[in-house]
This record gives sequence, structure tokens and C-alpha cells, in this order.
Amino acid sequence: MFSIFKRKKKVMIFIDGSNLYHVLLKNCGRSDLMFSSFGKKLTGKDRELKKIFYYNVKQELQGKIKIPEEQKKFL
Repeated sequence: MFSIFKRKKKVMIFIDGSNLYHVLLKNCGRSDLMFSSFGKKLTGKDRELKKIFYYNVKQELQGKIKIPEEQKKFL
């Protein structure tokens, strides 16, 4: 039997955390972001957002104490 409803395409989003952080600072002057709203905006109304994956590497101390502290605030 055929469904009269059209199935939405499913979407999963993978975010490179370090890249996103630096792009946000450079272009927006801030790093706070509501990931759920961002994901919905990227997905659009005609697709279904299944999951957002965020990955990043923990910054170690490299003579600059400020870097890991800034990363903690962002995460």
C-alpha cells in the first residue's frame, strides 16, 4: 500500500568545534551559539533533523594559559 504522505529526508549534522569557534569569533565577534536552533536552520523545513554531532580536541597548555580557559567557556 502506498502512503499519501511524503517522507522527509533525514539529516545528521557533524560540527568541527574548533573551526566553528574561530569562524564565529572572526565573523560575529562572539562564540555563543544555540546548537539546536542552528541545526534546525541548516536542516530546513522539508527535512528531519535526527542528530547533531559536535567534536573537538581538548587544548593542552602550551605556554598560553588563556587558550584552555577560553575553550572551557565555549564548551
